[in-house]
Amino acid sequence: MRPLIVAGAVVTLVAALLIRQNLTKPTVGLVLTSAQITAIEAATAAVKANPSDTTAHWKLVALLQAVGNEAALATEYITLIRLEPEKPEAIIGMGELLLKNQRYDESHDAFTQATAKFPTSPMAWNGLGATLYGQKKYRQAVSAIRTAIKLSPENTELQGVLGSALMEQVMQFPDRGSYKRELAEARLNLEKHLPTAAQRGEVLYRLGRITNIQRDNKAAVDYLTRAQEELPDKSAIAFSLATAYIGQGRRDEGRRVVEAALVKFPEEAALHDLLGQLHQRSGRPNGMKDAQVAFSRAIALKPNVGSYQERYGVACVRANDLASATSAFITASKLSPHKAFPYQQLAVVFNRQGRTQDARDASKIAQDIAHDENLLKQAQNLSMVQPKNIGLLLVLGDRYRDLGLKAPARLQYERILELKPGHPEAAKGLQLLGPIDEPQTP
Repeated sequence: MRPLIVAGAVVTLVAALLIRQNLTKPTVGLVLTSAQITAIEAATAAVKANPSDTTAHWKLVALLQAVGNEAALATEYITLIRLEPEKPEAIIGMGELLLKNQRYDESHDAFTQATAKFPTSPMAWNGLGATLYGQKKYRQAVSAIRTAIKLSPENTELQGVLGSALMEQVMQFPDRGSYKRELAEARLNLEKHLPTAAQRGEVLYRLGRITNIQRDNKAAVDYLTRAQEELPDKSAIAFSLATAYIGQGRRDEGRRVVEAALVKFPEEAALHDLLGQLHQRSGRPNGMKDAQVAFSRAIALKPNVGSYQERYGVACVRANDLASATSAFITASKLSPHKAFPYQQLAVVFNRQGRTQDARDASKIAQDIAHDENLLKQAQNLSMVQPKNIGLLLVLGDRYRDLGLKAPARLQYERILELKPGHPEAAKGLQLLGPIDEPQTP
């Protein structure tokens, strides 16, 4: 985005656009006290009386921040960027306002300008990192926040952002458990941030997710139990807590967590799916029947999740409901065309139905996909040993892209471009990816 030059100062083009795009229209619904109204009127009058008095402008900014008048606040930031081009506070304030309103492209523009002009400002780098996090560009977010921490090493809030960005970066990969160093660093930073965290529940939840992946089930149970106390209305915490109990071998406690959560969150497909898995492994006489019911509820709520269809299909096979199993595995094969398992199961089902040729075809497809899966795993393992091998990174990026896993593909291409700027195949791979709306996991 091109900057707008006003009287020698850099003002983001979006700041001008904001006035035309409603953010700077008068804020609706503000209820002010008479004292606040009087103070704002006096500060506004002082600014009008002396438009170049930056102290008066900043006093007005403080009052507008206190009452949440973002419309007038944006106008003040634009003015201060022009009046104080040698100071970072106004452009950072503008960036934070844009970030708060989830205008990530524009806040990225503001903070990129801020870091270029004020490279020793930790808040500028923090804002850039937070923006990149919002854009789900976790690798770049980690880099920006590392710079901010170097400039302000005692800021535990920055450590919390770094920990969260590292965790989200790892969560994009199908082999997330392999990223031990990143997980350990994420955990360390979040643990440092926890004592002063304003959102303790979210930090505890993230620590629970990390320790779950690390298979530190005891710590995961502790973090997630505390997270649930802080955030009782977050259903994902119950799911993670149950998996942590299961990881400890405490299946009965895990089942109780799931059953209690389903009373409160009956529309959560992941909880129904997990309950089905618990029934399946219970060894009870009716366990498989109960599992089939639970899995059927999961796919009714979220029919486009391949793993749910797979587990429902397995339950149907064991119940000798081959028609439903066939339908489930066909659906799973379409949702997850890169996985061999649905085709392997289809081969079994077709054989039981006497469809010999279909069974052979499914088996052949499964073998081909399994071969590709093994090659992918080998490339993943080699890249952990040779993280700067551009050839390996390109193979991984292309493979992830072919599988529709855009987020990890982008990370590989970006890593190549860091190692070798302008690499044509990596640049082309990024272009072919297109936009990524949400972090993706297989």
